Amino acid sequence: MTDEITRRGTLRIGAATAGFGVTGSLSGCSSIPFLGGGSSAYDSWLPEPGVIVEGTDHYSFSYSDVTAIRNNEDNFDEDVFEAFERFEDRFPLDQMNVDFDEVNSQISVNGSNGVITGKFKKDDVGSELEDADFEEDGDHEGYTIYTKQGFQGVAVKKNEVVYARMSFFSGGGEPKDVLEALIDTKKGNEERYAKAEEDFKTLIGKLGSGTFVYGGTQEESDETNAEAGQFEGAVASGFKLTVNGETSKAKRVVVFNSKDDVDMNDVEDWTDGDSFDDYDNVNSSKNGRAVVVTAKIDTDDYTLS
Repeated sequence: MTDEITRRGTLRIGAATAGFGVTGSLSGCSSIPFLGGGSSAYDSWLPEPGVIVEGTDHYSFSYSDVTAIRNNEDNFDEDVFEAFERFEDRFPLDQMNVDFDEVNSQISVNGSNGVITGKFKKDDVGSELEDADFEEDGDHEGYTIYTKQGFQGVAVKKNEVVYARMSFFSGGGEPKDVLEALIDTKKGNEERYAKAEEDFKTLIGKLGSGTFVYGGTQEESDETNAEAGQFEGAVASGFKLTVNGETSKAKRVVVFNSKDDVDMNDVEDWTDGDSFDDYDNVNSSKNGRAVVVTAKIDTDDYTLS
């Protein structure tokens, strides 16, 4: 994950809704799943880099308020909302036999791992997992852990599950170890991303909460491609969409190594390009070593590509 998130991976729905099985990427990472509230709702689940995938310095996350999505069903394009609903056919909801309507929120960590909250009973989920060939594999901090063939794992308590699976694209350790690490991060027993990485702390401080939030840190970019939203000196970037009826508000944040790396002429070239054709009221500003771009879009114009 060495390049900055491009516009096509952020200001469109693909990156923001990767938790629903829609592909999103930070420099080509695999699809990334989606919690609701403020940044603390997702921040508290995100461990420092290297905890999930040993030796890594960066990763991406995504977060979604599924309740807000359902509440705006009539405002989304029909095909887009149906794509959201198909999330129930994917791991781990399919194995849990939990419907889209029973989910409240999700956060994803490095693509293959995450947390889902909703309305479901611990024993019911456990029984469904066993029917799907998962085996009970111990307890941790009040969660019952189920694993399947060493490749998938789900930790269950009332109205909440933590999930993990080994992935060729995103790497990671044994699912049980990942589950315990995520739970320990939430409990405050593992160092968190925002505490360990000042770049990430700056990023989520600018992003805040929303219906969809997506972002991560990266190796410092050594070149600029304004058309693609890539800038020399960038060390983190992210996207937020707040859905509010017929109109949605978008925010794009790019964090630079230093404020001297920010070139607003390049940013203006980016925002004046056709990447923002679907957006209205596009504004950009420099805020310390970060660039913040805000815009509006008709909710039913928001697409999956």
